[in-house]
Amino acid sequence: MNLPKKLAEQFFPDCFQVSDQEINSVYNHYVMHLIEIYNKNCEFLQAFVEGNLTSQAKKLLPELPKTITQKSTPFSESLLRKDLLYVSEEIFKNIQELASKTYLMIFVFVEVIKTYPQAMCLVLQLEYNQKLKNHWSNYIFRNVAKVNSFTEVTHENLGEHHNQIARNFRRTFKSSTPLEAHQTDCFPLTCPVLFHDIFTKSVLEEGSFWDPNWLSYMHNPDYKRKGIHLIVLVHGFQGSSFDVRRIRNNIAMVRPDTVLMCSTLNEGETEGEIIEMGRRLASEIKSYIEEWCPMRLLKKISFVGHSLGGLIIRAALPFLSEYSGLMHFFMSFSSPHLGYMYSNSSLFNAGMWVLKKWRKSACLAQLSMADSYDMRECFLYKLSQETGLDWFKHLCFVSSYQDKYSPFESARIEIGPEAMKETQKAKVYTEMAENILNKLSIDKVHRIDVNYLIKGQSFDSWIGRSAHIEMLENDAMMQMLVYACAQFFA
Repeated sequence: MNLPKKLAEQFFPDCFQVSDQEINSVYNHYVMHLIEIYNKNCEFLQAFVEGNLTSQAKKLLPELPKTITQKSTPFSESLLRKDLLYVSEEIFKNIQELASKTYLMIFVFVEVIKTYPQAMCLVLQLEYNQKLKNHWSNYIFRNVAKVNSFTEVTHENLGEHHNQIARNFRRTFKSSTPLEAHQTDCFPLTCPVLFHDIFTKSVLEEGSFWDPNWLSYMHNPDYKRKGIHLIVLVHGFQGSSFDVRRIRNNIAMVRPDTVLMCSTLNEGETEGEIIEMGRRLASEIKSYIEEWCPMRLLKKISFVGHSLGGLIIRAALPFLSEYSGLMHFFMSFSSPHLGYMYSNSSLFNAGMWVLKKWRKSACLAQLSMADSYDMRECFLYKLSQETGLDWFKHLCFVSSYQDKYSPFESARIEIGPEAMKETQKAKVYTEMAENILNKLSIDKVHRIDVNYLIKGQSFDSWIGRSAHIEMLENDAMMQMLVYACAQFFA
């Protein structure tokens, strides 16, 4: 094989003679790009060794590679002649020389990783956490609102306002720098947009939102000594523990030292009364703690619930009062905490009425507050008077205005303009929200509205079910939530 000729065809296709500009362009494309990558890795390696190893440890390592000083003059000026074969050979010699240096650099890199894997992983993890946080920040609109009470009336048509912002954002935001070694399905056209509202009674400093140390991809073998963080995940109506697998997996990826329990005892039992589901969940948690999390090691208990799961958790809390001092965070996904009084989907309301009549479901009757003629005797109203949510250090209510299966403000435990009308229904709704929120002792509450790009028209999107299911199936949304609420997992 005529190697120079093959190189010339590769570097300068369809050319018989080349200019200095073309030569320098090919050199920069192949050689200079490789030099930049080589130097970046050398600098990282040197910084790691200087910042993490003792003088004695440094002596045990092979000699560290040095960065390549880039020439100030163009490559074309170093050539003796400009014929294609000669130029191609000279470029190839530079690539071969760089390849030998890269090989040695990789050898040293591997030796450092083999000798100090924990320290290397920690440094890379913190850097990657920061990059991923910056990446997701493009799609998260954070708003911090100073309030005197968490029951203050929300902005009129807030969900529609968010929808309009998301549409404009997707139309104008064209590109985002891709991340190394990251999944390829997270790009602007499919990525959800999050509207993260933090309602606070105190002034929050900017640094209080993020610390890369809050998330760790490494399993800490000493986690039991520091205390176990048990996170309980609860499925919704007619669901199973399999439904919450993606939430579990995304939490496990960034906090492998947590203990994750996916509730199973209510599978096939979600047609009955919510209080009975809560009692079963409480019993299941107590048994799990007894078997896997001895009380002397248990430090935190947190909950994540989807849809009805959020209400099952609240119903279980009064039966878990002995653990009230351990409660850490509560997060619900599209849970109708205040029922379906202000559902804006006539199609869903009609379907709910049919199901209640046909299935004789006590759960659906309670969710629609049809279990008593006196609304203040309904289960949801009585549940709002119970203690439980006031035990937690962090609260986050995740909703989607596109989700017609869970009314927007009900999922956010928020008083909207409709609830301010002088009607009996509005008074009861407002009282329920006040019963829950006025008991809270924490100084901030997180409410997150997720806006999905739902492509095409389907029956699910028509009835508003698509967004409800996306809460369980959208990996990008779950990763964004973990980074938006990273402090919960610290």
